[in-house]
Amino acid sequence: MKISINWMKDYVPLDDIDPAVYLDRVTMTTAEVEEVEQIGKHFPQVVAARVTKVEPHPNADKLRLVEVDYGMGALSVVCGALNVAEGQLVALARTGTELPGGKLKASTIRGVRSEGMICAEDELGLSDDHEGILVLPDDIPKGTPLNKIFGDPDIVLEIDNKSLTHRPDLWGHIGFAREIGAIFEKPMIVERDESLLNAPDASDSLKIENRAEDLCPRYSALVVDNVAVKPSPEWLQQRLRAVGLRPINNLVDVTNYVMMEYGQPMHAFDRRQIEGDTIVIRRADEGEPFTTLDEQEHVLGESDIVIADAKRAVALGGVMGGLNSSVVDDTRCIVLESANFHPATIRRTANRLQLRTDSAIRFEKGQDPENTRPSIIRAVELIRLTCPEAKVISPFLDSWPDPPRPVTISIDFEHIHSRLGERLPEATILKILRSLDFRVEMVGNQGMNIQVPSYRATRDVTIKADIIEEIGRVYGYDNISPTPPLVFSDPPMHNELRRFEWKIRDIFCKILGFDEVMNYSFTNEETMRKCGLDPEPGLRLRNPLSVEADRMRTDLIPGMIEFVAGNQKNFDTFRMVELGRAYLKENRTDPELATEKRRIAGAVFNESETPFLNAKGALRDFLTLLGIKSFSFDPAPAPPWGHPGRSAGVTAYGKPIGRLAELHPMVADRFGIRKRVALFDLDQDKLFDLPRPDTAFEPIRRYPVNPIEITVVVDKKRPVAEIENVIRKAGKKRLVDLSFLYLYEGEKIPEDKKAVTYHLVFGANDRTLDSEEIAETRTKLVEALRSADMPLRGEEENGRK
Repeated sequence: MKISINWMKDYVPLDDIDPAVYLDRVTMTTAEVEEVEQIGKHFPQVVAARVTKVEPHPNADKLRLVEVDYGMGALSVVCGALNVAEGQLVALARTGTELPGGKLKASTIRGVRSEGMICAEDELGLSDDHEGILVLPDDIPKGTPLNKIFGDPDIVLEIDNKSLTHRPDLWGHIGFAREIGAIFEKPMIVERDESLLNAPDASDSLKIENRAEDLCPRYSALVVDNVAVKPSPEWLQQRLRAVGLRPINNLVDVTNYVMMEYGQPMHAFDRRQIEGDTIVIRRADEGEPFTTLDEQEHVLGESDIVIADAKRAVALGGVMGGLNSSVVDDTRCIVLESANFHPATIRRTANRLQLRTDSAIRFEKGQDPENTRPSIIRAVELIRLTCPEAKVISPFLDSWPDPPRPVTISIDFEHIHSRLGERLPEATILKILRSLDFRVEMVGNQGMNIQVPSYRATRDVTIKADIIEEIGRVYGYDNISPTPPLVFSDPPMHNELRRFEWKIRDIFCKILGFDEVMNYSFTNEETMRKCGLDPEPGLRLRNPLSVEADRMRTDLIPGMIEFVAGNQKNFDTFRMVELGRAYLKENRTDPELATEKRRIAGAVFNESETPFLNAKGALRDFLTLLGIKSFSFDPAPAPPWGHPGRSAGVTAYGKPIGRLAELHPMVADRFGIRKRVALFDLDQDKLFDLPRPDTAFEPIRRYPVNPIEITVVVDKKRPVAEIENVIRKAGKKRLVDLSFLYLYEGEKIPEDKKAVTYHLVFGANDRTLDSEEIAETRTKLVEALRSADMPLRGEEENGRK
């Protein structure tokens, strides 16, 4: 948000403050100032000038020779603007003027000397408009500098919106001026003429009917007649431009000006369009159509609030007005609206309809309902600047059935000292609180009853800690000596589930070479159906951020498949794992709630021609390192996304804990995945409940071991688990380690066979095996494999060492 220093000067004297001070002091006390921008430094050098003659350029068809009179003589200027015409009053920058684009120098253009420049709005820093030169109002005297027209050079503070989320009062210049006044100890003066609401001729019969008091706590309105649509004063337009708003016309500009001044959004209706002499505040009908000012059609629901007349909706409450009641060129009578709405309702409507307007942003912060009356007074005051004959023709209409009670907080000085860490003088504390408009009533010598001003009581200052924060930030945190608190601290209880998760991450990422990924908890119907999954068990979101994230995920695998599809563009091989949660509609007490399931999903992409076996090996190592002593990979039906011939169920201690499968070619094709990939999905909750013995110390082997490699040839459909079982049984206690190396199908191997190669390590804990023991063990192993119809390839191919 942008805050104009000139604008704040209307209410608090700031001329003696160095602009550089704002950046540091405001950031340290109130909100982060991202940038300090100076606007209009060149205004005193640019003057109003009358165009007295326009002639074609002798050497350029698109240029013109313009003679201008700026009150102290005439100048000849070369101009390329198509809208320049004799008699216009324009902005003239003479040679030597320092414009935003640089210093203006005298120049010769196509053989003709130009002694200045007739400026467009963007060249003056007023806007981005470069369609033509700026034409000034005709009643301005020649030679008048722009600062007399648009106001003095200004300083604009660019405030980080996120740092204002809890401060609805700071979304307007009056609120910020009050804050700056407290920080720099400057008096704050805001005066409004209540008599402007008087209606000697209250001839208009408009009335208010509030049918949604819970969503609209206060609704105020006033009818103003004898208005005319015309341009706003130049100074008002410039102030709107300075804070990022585009001037439109005097009536619309007034409502925007008041919004930027009070933080209170307003709206003006054409009185002719309010039928039945009644403004009705109500909930929208389900499916009710509505066209907003931006000419966009929307379908409303019962959670939306509308401002209506006797027949139809004329505004989307707190968000945007309707096209059917907007101010037009021949509008002569208007209804000024200033209301207060339920913050969460406005936020839901704005997000669902994707209408993040300035009004919605302010209302969702929790605006002060007290603001509706002074903002209407200010609007009338501003309207009379351009429409002196405007008159109020209705009473001040105000629906406010339940005004909030004042918020009072009791606190004592000793409590403030102990929490602040600094013993401030009591006079300093009282001065700070009163400068912030808190009403302080002393209770005895040490206690205070503090009444919070209405504009801070909506959702901001509600407890003692808030009062202490106000004192500390204005006093200056940098003025408080940092002292560590002296408190007793008990060690927190161990979170075994969190430790378990970190152990899983360490095994996968630090030992097994996986990269951890994190996906959103949302998915969509299309992605789930591409994976062959039923989207119905997923909870639908009422206000989804987008159609691609309209429901909670019931499985981690679709997101993992999308990760694979995206990463294959940059990597030929990778492993990835995600620890996340799936959400299933298993809550029987409330069908709208879900049961959270912790899951572990992973992918092994193109590490070899057998990603399934690579993934299986990784899971085997993972379970072993996790301390699971008994696990197996058993035949099981393929999941919807899995290859029917390359899938397995994962069990531990006889209980199913997950699934493993190669991605089905059809599913891979839907996601554009060009190579084979294996996926696994484990139930983390079940893993956590499994018995895991404490890790015991295992000393480094004292005696040498004997490694060998063997390759066996078996039927293609024979599970490799059978090979491993035969090897383990034959090796008995002398087999120290067994690991899969690779699988081969192709040349020199029959079509119905596959060759599987393993790395084996033999050894003993108490001695070095001699050659006879090694030969005996190898012989038993080979005989056992042959007996199981698992012959070795030739001696020259089995890699014996």
